[in-house]
Amino acid sequence: MSKAGKKSLLVIYVYLPREEHEQVLSDLGKTTCRSLSEYARKRITGKPITVYYRDQSYDEFIELGIQLKKRLDGLLSENVLTDTDREELAREVTVIKELLIKIYDHVRGNKIHKKY
Repeated sequence: MSKAGKKSLLVIYVYLPREEHEQVLSDLGKTTCRSLSEYARKRITGKPITVYYRDQSYDEFIELGIQLKKRLDGLLSENVLTDTDREELAREVTVIKELLIKIYDHVRGNKIHKKY
């Protein structure tokens, strides 16, 4: 291929303090950009960057649901319950697990993308 047919690429070097570099990498991790170069090019040229953000209250809710399920599973494994109680508790644990999965799938399906 001739030189006229090749894209001319220029290199830009940027020196950053460690804290700023860590912040850039943290910001990069929240985007759809696959590389630091892609992220930097978009930032420098002012092109839109798709950023994923998480709902902290949702994350806390899911964490509490998981902890509850683990505690209920622990009760099921102990021998202090009657067979009837154990079966009822097992059904309730299954219902809780299914609801958590439905909530997770619903929120995941409605991901909001923010562009800036």
